[in-house]
Amino acid sequence: MFMGFNYDLLFSFFGIPFLYMLIIYLTSPYKSISFRDSLKAIILGFVSITLLHFMYLIFPPVDYNCLSEFKKWFYVVGFREELAKFLAFLMLMKWAIKEKEIHPICYMYYSAMVGLGFAIEENMVYMQRYGEFVLETRNFTAVLAHMFFGMFCGYWYGLGKLNTGAFYSRSVFGVVMKKWPRVKQFVYSSIGVVCAGAYHGLWNYNLNNSMFARDSIMILMIFFGFIATKLLANNLMKGYRNKFNK
Repeated sequence: MFMGFNYDLLFSFFGIPFLYMLIIYLTSPYKSISFRDSLKAIILGFVSITLLHFMYLIFPPVDYNCLSEFKKWFYVVGFREELAKFLAFLMLMKWAIKEKEIHPICYMYYSAMVGLGFAIEENMVYMQRYGEFVLETRNFTAVLAHMFFGMFCGYWYGLGKLNTGAFYSRSVFGVVMKKWPRVKQFVYSSIGVVCAGAYHGLWNYNLNNSMFARDSIMILMIFFGFIATKLLANNLMKGYRNKFNK
């Protein structure tokens, strides 16, 4: 605290998230990611909170207190939050980022930045409810988790932009997806939202139901997130190289 201004609180809100953004930016392929667009993505993450409120206003959960823990955390919370973030991500891609064709790894990164913006604003809400001490934990758990959720969704969106990927083959499905690129993009994007929502739901379900095993499972999920997103990013970069080698 200096002259009535809490610099520690400011660092907790923005310093740690900025460090995460900087690490990913510096380790990304050269000139593939724009720092300015990264800031736009974080701002759209703030907007996703507003979109989420509209979802709850238009489609309020029926008998929320009577829902099972599974439905509460996987459908009402996890899926809706990830859908709101994905809609904000689409706004970013369509209106805020000018490049028509970008490296597919950028979709993972920008989607993660939308999740980061969501997490920053969520941190403000939790800080107001419970005090500044919650930031010490959330900056190294929930903030990372929201970035992972975004990366899972961004991976599938980026995969939909490639002519290669998990479902690209001479099967009926593969041929149809290649023939109808917009359908392919919709299918892959839907898979991304479902995957992100499922992992988000599992995260919340663990925090509220695993009791003494909660922290251990949470740490395992964070490590899994690091490994999984690294492998997915490598897969996108490999697919991008294969696209030009054909």
